[in-house]
Order: sequence, then C-alpha cells, then structure tokens
Amino acid sequence: MNKQSLVQKSIRLLLFLGILCALFLTVQDVLKKDTEHRGSDVVKGFYAEKKNDMDVVFLGSSTMFCTVDPLVLYENYGIAAYDFGCSAQAFESEYLYLKEVLRYQKPKVIGLEVVSIKKKTDPSDLEVWSYAMADLRFSFDKMTELYRMLHTERDIYAMQMLPILQYKDRWKELSEEDFADNRVNYTKGAYTPAKITEEPLDFSRYYTDEPEGPIPEENRETLEKIVTLCRENGISLFLFKGPNIGWTVHDTENVQELADQYDLPFLNYFDLLEELNVDPVGDFRDFSHFNRFGSQKASVYMGQYLKEQYDLPDRRAQEGENSWDISLQARARDRAQEALRGAQGLDAYLNLIPYTGHTVVFSFHGDTRRLQFYKEYLSTVLRVPVEEMTGNFSIVEINGLCDEGVIDGSDKTVRKKTGRGLLGRGELEVSADGFWWNGENGVLAEDGITIWVYDDEWEQLVDHVGFAADAVDTAVRPAED
Repeated sequence: MNKQSLVQKSIRLLLFLGILCALFLTVQDVLKKDTEHRGSDVVKGFYAEKKNDMDVVFLGSSTMFCTVDPLVLYENYGIAAYDFGCSAQAFESEYLYLKEVLRYQKPKVIGLEVVSIKKKTDPSDLEVWSYAMADLRFSFDKMTELYRMLHTERDIYAMQMLPILQYKDRWKELSEEDFADNRVNYTKGAYTPAKITEEPLDFSRYYTDEPEGPIPEENRETLEKIVTLCRENGISLFLFKGPNIGWTVHDTENVQELADQYDLPFLNYFDLLEELNVDPVGDFRDFSHFNRFGSQKASVYMGQYLKEQYDLPDRRAQEGENSWDISLQARARDRAQEALRGAQGLDAYLNLIPYTGHTVVFSFHGDTRRLQFYKEYLSTVLRVPVEEMTGNFSIVEINGLCDEGVIDGSDKTVRKKTGRGLLGRGELEVSADGFWWNGENGVLAEDGITIWVYDDEWEQLVDHVGFAADAVDTAVRPAED
C-alpha cells in the first residue's frame, strides 16, 4: 500500500468516525428528557448565547433563577446578565458551572446564590444530577469534576457523561417537541411564573428555627476554589441569598463568616424584606421561591446594587439590536399570550386576540342568536359580511386576513398546513361543521363560539377556548392531561 492510498483511507476512516459521532450525539440529544426550567432550558439557552456577550452571570439553584430576572436588569439598567444553574443544584457543582462559564464567556461579575451551601452533596440522587449535568457539554472538566463528586456512584456518573444510557428507552414516548431545536432561552435563565402561594410565608422562623450545623467541609473547599478561579480571571465575585423558609439567621452568620474570610460582599435579602415591601403571600409561588412580582422587586434592587458596586456598561446604549432586546420583545409577546389564556369573558378575549403573526379560527355552532353583537364585531374587525354569518359557520384569519371569508354549508373544507416540525406538519381543517387540528375535533361550545389561536412564528398553539351563547362570561378550555 503506497503512502497516498494510506492517507486516503485514513481520511475516509476519520470522516466515517466523525459522521458516526455526529449521528450518535444527535440521537442522544433527541432522546434526552427535557427538564425544562429545572435545567435543560437554562443550560441549552446558555450555549445559544453569543460568545463573550455577558457582563454578569448568576450561579445557583432554583432560588437564584427565581430571585434574579436578567430581563429586569437589562430593561432598567442595561445590564447583560444570565442565570446559569438548575433546580436543587449541589453546591459542589457550582465550581464546574463556573468553569463552563469561562469556556464561553468573560463576565466582569459573578453572583453566587448560597442556599445550597449548607447541604451535603448526595451522589445517589439521579434526578438532581440529571437536572444539572445531562445537558452540560462534554469536556475534560466535566469528566474530572463529575468523577470527583460521583466516584461512589459509578452508574450515575456514566449516565451523566453518556445520557443515552439513562434515556435509551425514551424512543417509545418521543413526540414532535423532542425534535424541535428549542435552544434559545428568552428569559435568560429566569423562571418567574405569576403563580401565588396558597399559604403565607412565616419569616419569623428565620430567627427562631434551630441551626442545622456548620457548612460542610466540601462546600467550604468549593467556595475557596470559586474565589480563586474568579480572582485568577479578574472577575468580581459576590454572594447573595434569596428568601426561603428553611434558611435561618444561623445559616446567614455561617455564610457571612466565609464572606468575611475571603473579603466578599454578601447581599442578604432577608435584611431587605421590609425595605422592598415583600408580601409573604403575593410575592411568592411557594415556600422557597419568589414569583414574578417578588422577583421584580428583588431584581430592581439587584440591578441598582450592581450598578453602584461595579463598572458595568449600559448595553441599551449600543447600536443595533442585541439578544436582550430580542428577549424583551419575546417576553412582551409571551405576556400578551398569557393574558389571552387567562381571559374569562368573551368581550375581553376578543380585544386581546393577537392577529399579526397568528392564525385564528372562529367557529359558531348551534343556536348563536345571542351572539349577534359579537358577529357584528368580528365583521368589522375582519372585514367580512355580517349577513353571511348565519347558521353554523367558521372563519379562518391568518395575519389579520380572511381569504376564504365566511365558511358556511356551501363551502368545501379548508385545509392548511401549520408548523414546520420534523415529524410532519400540523394540519388544520375547517368547515361549517367545525374545525379539526391534527384530526381532533376542536369545537368546545355546541351553542356558542369556539376560538383557536396559533402562533405562526413560534409554531405553537396559544389557546383553545369556547364560550356558550348563554354564558359569554365563562371561558371553557380543554382539560389538561
């Protein structure tokens, strides 16, 4: 075999191995279970960001990403920040997350939320490690740091290095969503639902609960490594603590002792509850997490603190649109759609429908004489003849236009392809008798109106609701599975 032939064969072998590796990684990525805001959305979103585009990165578990909302920081102060963490994250793994940050970003400031610093690492908790590690990219740091933490649990270690070992049987439950490329995180890692807790938080326990003991030695060592790595890279590090039941003043004192030891600022939100007018009911979604309203208060304060303590640029002043601008636009759209899904009365609903960029179906059925006012309203908005709105009929509008007009008994069924999923296109069929989405009947009000709203840009169903002609103030939506 001559040298040229050997080189060609080697190249073909390398190409084959490269293709095989790419195929394996693609299959593994599809099979991995998406843990959504608990880990997947945050980690995938981090990798989707432009390299070296963040000035502040927050590390920690769910208390972190429910306390600090980067979009509030950007909207009010122009700070480009990201929440990088996962639910129930072991404090030891924060060092690995910091090393991952430094592979892709050069932040000026790191904010470390410390709720998990008092907890010992549990190597046997597969769910928690899957939140943290399944979507973290392969690296030498991941291989070595994870082994250090999980060397007593070899099976769990292997599953985090090769997630396909954990999710190999998920092919039976794959859906179109598993094939979608949902990597961009428009919340910048934050999770701030509007849900309000049913029970008020009793913060007096902060001062009365018994201490649980000292900070575990492995977590003290982790903090020391984080401090060293930040200082080696010229990064300012500060600690902070969001409020939650279970944390005590003794825990605060333990953290303050460490902060003093390493000359670190420590921002404790327990000291700010009165100043920020925190509501123990309205500002929390449960005993451990701020909701949207509490996070807004905490984030406005955090932004002010960062601007006073650190030299951070105002990214709003830069020319051109950046990813935080796009995320604010996405949030505005999401909040508008959220308001639509929460609307109960037909009057309010018709005024909230977003026409631009959406496909909307209006389907009238049965005895709809009491809906004449609403027929006239739609006739004006959609510019279709009101005299054609008799009996059972449907209307399809796309981006505010109704090419078919009123679809009554004399019309054929209108079929439209909606969405661009890899497993096939969602099919919408509309006739005078109703409408079908992927073969399922969509009519929710036999004597009334059913409305179906689909976002064409985001390729997702926004809402599906019915209003009976004799009860237009009561929305009827499909029961959740």
